[in-house]
Amino acid sequence: MNTITHVGISSLPPFSADAAVMSIEGDERNISASFRIQYTNLSEKDVAAVQNGKIRIGHVRVACRGGAFPLFLFRFRTLVFDAPFSLGLETPDSRGRLARTLSRAHELNHATTWPLTIEATERTTHLIRARRVITPSPRFWQGVANSLQDSANVTRETQADTLRRLNARYPAPSKLFRRARNLETF
Repeated sequence: MNTITHVGISSLPPFSADAAVMSIEGDERNISASFRIQYTNLSEKDVAAVQNGKIRIGHVRVACRGGAFPLFLFRFRTLVFDAPFSLGLETPDSRGRLARTLSRAHELNHATTWPLTIEATERTTHLIRARRVITPSPRFWQGVANSLQDSANVTRETQADTLRRLNARYPAPSKLFRRARNLETF
């Protein structure tokens, strides 16, 4: 399996103690995605929200030089996190494998879709406080697949520059959430 990991714009310099990370693994046919938040002083309500509360997810297609990339957005209670993702930051082999898997997104249906694992970790203790697996709809993954395929030529420098400008325009992920596409609630 191939793993690609990217950290959210809210974690760009100056570095915040709290962060969100998106990972996607592909094996030519299936994708397993995970979203991990590391947060200081997770309350019991925050933990409950991740484990069995209302979660909203979506993504924004961010245009930049060389293409576009998706920025995943997650809302738990009052917490909103973002996590960009780009194929262009990977080796050609890894990029090719995941691109081939993403090209199969049109084959997804409600009986066969890709899972997304969400984990909440207490930053100070590094303990996983909550874990939940959700199954976004085929429509969600098809929208993400289109944005990811447009990200194959995005460089690390271009993505970082674009995220800095985006962060200046939308200083909090909650403001960017209003632009999210393919919103789903679990």
